[in-house]
Amino acid sequence: MLAQAKTKKEYKNSWLKCSAQWILNLKARNIQRLQSNRWIL
Repeated sequence: MLAQAKTKKEYKNSWLKCSAQWILNLKARNIQRLQSNRWIL
């Protein structure tokens, strides 16, 4: 994805998308972990 970006603006936008997706995945993983811990307790 990043390699296809031609301008600095495109590069920045794609980088922001990637980091935002990474943060969402991290949050979702933390929520799943909390829910599973709650079931155990």
